[in-house]
Amino acid sequence: MPPAGSPQSRLVSLFGAQPLSPSHRRIARHLVDHAPDSVFLSSLALAAEVGVSQPSVTRFARALGFDGYTELQAHLRSLMVSSGTAVHTAPPNVYQQAVREAIHTLEALDDHLAGAGDIAALGRHLARSDPLVVLSVRASAPAASYFAYYAARVHSQVRLLTAGGSAMLDGLGQARHSGGEWVLCFLLSRHPAEMLTALRFARDLGFRVATVTDRSTAAVRDLSEVVLPAALGTRLAFSTHAAPIVLAGLLLEAICKAAPKRSRERLDDHERMVAEHRIFLS
Repeated sequence: MPPAGSPQSRLVSLFGAQPLSPSHRRIARHLVDHAPDSVFLSSLALAAEVGVSQPSVTRFARALGFDGYTELQAHLRSLMVSSGTAVHTAPPNVYQQAVREAIHTLEALDDHLAGAGDIAALGRHLARSDPLVVLSVRASAPAASYFAYYAARVHSQVRLLTAGGSAMLDGLGQARHSGGEWVLCFLLSRHPAEMLTALRFARDLGFRVATVTDRSTAAVRDLSEVVLPAALGTRLAFSTHAAPIVLAGLLLEAICKAAPKRSRERLDDHERMVAEHRIFLS
């Protein structure tokens, strides 16, 4: 047994309070044996060191009563501080702090996606919507553009609307008349009033709405059938969008998996065109 009052003993007390599965006991033992450094590992790094899947780490945190690994990790770090354990590393500079915050936003996304069924189901809906409307303005537009650029490679028709005001409403109306069923909205950082107006208009037209957002406000929830949380980094002068971009990539993957034959054929056609016209430098 670790000495009383040591950081290891605090972890043993925490982990011993709940019955754990064999894989969860392995995670607990690794955290105890390698404390304090182990509590600073990301969920992916911890899973790799223990030899379990990342979802196992998330389930381990939830078995202990935490919402996810990020919350558990914060608690474990507080135990290290309260035990007087020193971590012999130089304090991070402002740029490192921003990167670490971005990593935490990805870990929060990782915890949210422990069950991938919601993303897979949404991917099937987006794959069938013809056209698929992608909606965004201002600071959110780059994430929407990234998604729309690649979605157009595998989807039959994607309409990107990033000009606000009446032009956005016109585009929504035209897409609905063409048979569109779903709008994917990127609503990040400060939420422009014109975007909420556009979402209300989309709902009135009969669209179903999925929104990627950093803040799930009551207005966003009321106007969206699906809300996908993606936190922003806020330590720098301008917010960083690591989690929204990764989430956009996950949605692209879900669309590909929902229509694999179409995706494969369209990607093959694109590669033949690229080779024929020598689009890229070798």
